[in-house]
Amino acid sequence: MIGERTEGGVRYTAAQKWTLTAVVLASSLMVADMMIVAVGLPAVAEDLADVSLSRMQWIIVAYSLAFGALIQPAGALSDRLGGRRMFMVGISAFTVASVACGLAPSMVTLIAFRAVQGVAASVMFANAMPLIARCFDAERRTMAIAIWSGAVGIAAVLSPVVGGLLVDAFSWRSMFLINLPLGVLTIVVAARYLPLDQDRERDPRPFDLPGAALFACALLALNYGVTRAQEDGWLHRTVLLLLGSAVLLLVLFTIRELRCEAPVLDLRLLTRRSFLGISLTAVINRFITGGSMVYFMLYLQQGHGYSPLRTGLLLFPLGFASMAGAIVAGKLQARFSAGGVLGGGGILLAGSSLVFMWQIGDLHDPLWLIPASMVWGVGNSLVNTPLMNVATNAVPIDRVGMATGLLNSFFPIGASVGTVVLGTVFTGVLSGAHATPLAALGAATGALYAIVAGLALVGALLAWLMIRPEGRTAPEVG
Repeated sequence: MIGERTEGGVRYTAAQKWTLTAVVLASSLMVADMMIVAVGLPAVAEDLADVSLSRMQWIIVAYSLAFGALIQPAGALSDRLGGRRMFMVGISAFTVASVACGLAPSMVTLIAFRAVQGVAASVMFANAMPLIARCFDAERRTMAIAIWSGAVGIAAVLSPVVGGLLVDAFSWRSMFLINLPLGVLTIVVAARYLPLDQDRERDPRPFDLPGAALFACALLALNYGVTRAQEDGWLHRTVLLLLGSAVLLLVLFTIRELRCEAPVLDLRLLTRRSFLGISLTAVINRFITGGSMVYFMLYLQQGHGYSPLRTGLLLFPLGFASMAGAIVAGKLQARFSAGGVLGGGGILLAGSSLVFMWQIGDLHDPLWLIPASMVWGVGNSLVNTPLMNVATNAVPIDRVGMATGLLNSFFPIGASVGTVVLGTVFTGVLSGAHATPLAALGAATGALYAIVAGLALVGALLAWLMIRPEGRTAPEVG
């Protein structure tokens, strides 16, 4: 099953190649639908009658909240029901919800189906790593994850460009309807090639539904609270209520999981040094990359007058550098420790951040940001690619969905908190005395990247100290 051995060594089987293709297609669709919609919001506002600023924001928020809240429970459920079955449900529901979004007659309907999209995306994405972990052995898994990581990174970078082209050529509805042929293709490939779940032993213990509900509600309250803090501030009554509810729910969840015979999240995973290390690294990485991107775009578009399409074209080299970096990361892991690769990625992120700070602060031509953005792309891939590989190897095989689901849930949280915290720095510097609006944007963005550089070095140090090789343990039973 793992591979065909020949005199020249091990090569991928057709089933492995097509399994990876299905997982890459589905994951790219999920990431693209997070990024692509922002480009089409003005067109949505022109077309639909019941539009307000708050409702427009919910087109994005509904998707991200549903995705972030449910991805860990979905990953834990896949450990029980099987990755193939869950993946097929996720991609099928995602495709149907995408068509419904494209045909939505009103803003309320569009927001509702965006939430359904988010739920389906969490089910689909949560099963990406379990499928790869079970289909590839350790030797081939590293490169498979590298390919997956690079493809998803390119999808994230290119989706705003694709979205702009679709909206200009057709309408905002095409951003969703394009998922129909791509989704059907993924369903056909998955149905034909994904490994069957029939070899799995069914856990006789009931699924921890109360624990799943507590954790999902806690993440929902946390993510929404941080989202509201961007507009209302941290001390607003609603924000404090949401964040306080999140803390209370997490406490209740912890108590529940420590007493539960078959928890939805085995908290003992966090006692594994490597898994705790990659969890902290994931939060820091998403904080600095997801949190800073908004203000980088703002600097280009408001400071230099770049259109969304031109901004996307400027980021083209970053996307290709990310893909190359993912492949390099896969090869480096065969020679060096994962902690060393992650640490090297953090150093590259810090170095490119310092170049950003210098270029932006001194108001150089934005084209000079391309070399630094390429280094940023490689560094980000050197961090992101080993994370999932370490996660799949640091836990028992029957906990892969649970572990990678938790790790994936850190990404929206880190990005949301990063956007708000870095935004506080950004607006604080922006409100000071500056010669021109461009100078103000340059100073604010430069100050932001000084913090990013420091945090990237912290992440590199944590990775170096905490992440060590750990052999996979046997499945835990009972």
